[in-house]
Amino acid sequence: MLGWLARRYPVHKARTEEEREAVYRFRYEVYIEELHYNYGADHAGRRLKQDEDEKPYTTLLYTGSPQNITGAVRVRTWGP
Repeated sequence: MLGWLARRYPVHKARTEEEREAVYRFRYEVYIEELHYNYGADHAGRRLKQDEDEKPYTTLLYTGSPQNITGAVRVRTWGP
């Protein structure tokens, strides 16, 4: 199922600062504006960035484009 979704909606790794910032803005729209969660967000910058985002074991993935993100996920992986 995941393979089918990835073919239908190409998944991109947020490699650049522009892509990462787009993911943070997308999260803000979803979690703060739509779901009304009370996270420690940057309301002035309208972005939701968390400490985990900068860890070496963290990867940010998104669908769509940096100008129009349609989905995002944070993946954390650890070695054996």
